[in-house]
Amino acid sequence: GGDSAAVISGDVTVNVQNQYATTTTVTSSANPVLVGGSVTFNATVTAAVAPAGTVTFRYNGADIAGCVNRPLTGGVATCTTTGLAAGTPGTVTAVYSGSATHLGSTGSLTQWVLDPNGDQDGDGVPNGVEMRNGSDPLDPNSPEANPTADPDGDGVSNAWESILGYDPNV
Repeated sequence: GGDSAAVISGDVTVNVQNQYATTTTVTSSANPVLVGGSVTFNATVTAAVAPAGTVTFRYNGADIAGCVNRPLTGGVATCTTTGLAAGTPGTVTAVYSGSATHLGSTGSLTQWVLDPNGDQDGDGVPNGVEMRNGSDPLDPNSPEANPTADPDGDGVSNAWESILGYDPNV
């Protein structure tokens, strides 16, 4: 057994296919969200030519159940989940796998998942009460968050309305 070599003579055409660069961005329908609350993530993949393929969504590095290899439709892949564990804050990553014509890309966002009984901003009003009443549980200076305030003027402080399960704005 000797070595053999192929000899090519004449015109040779080499087809080199370039792949389009992509950018992936992620949005959240609810940020923050309470533990067990529903949240939808959208990953938008853009390129010079519309991409095809799939996106896998991850939370703090682990695949989100039901959100692996989600197909792109019109450049958008969607993931809806209620299974995010409390982690303050966590990272949601969308990984576009790429295709024969498109390079892969990754996008991420910071997602807050809060314990409804916790008090993330330290203002004395539980996260769940603040969110239910339209206040920001991450901002200790939001008007509804002040435990001694009475934004609805009914003579009952936010702290007491929280304990009683009332809306401090009504």
